[in-house]
Amino acid sequence: MMDLVFTVRLENENGSVIDEFEANMETLARLLPSKNDGDFKCLCFVDPYDNASFNHHQMEFMQREVSLLRKRHADPEAISILDSIDRLVKQRAIHAYLKFYGD
Repeated sequence: MMDLVFTVRLENENGSVIDEFEANMETLARLLPSKNDGDFKCLCFVDPYDNASFNHHQMEFMQREVSLLRKRHADPEAISILDSIDRLVKQRAIHAYLKFYGD
């Protein structure tokens, strides 16, 4: 059976891809915080079965959230996904959007 893939992209205002990566959907779903977790303002709204979009202001919060998740997960695949999210977030700019494309 083929693994389901979740695509995460940093796009400009025209939708052109600046940078991207793909993640195993099951691993991503396991590491995402719940909507009730008060430590998170952005990543708690990423749903593996839907799309989500964040602007450069929201990406500022995401950097801290990625650091918090690193402390909660030791799985190398999860850490790799968090490192990839962090790489995209560090490239944030006005009129750039971090987009999570689910199933």
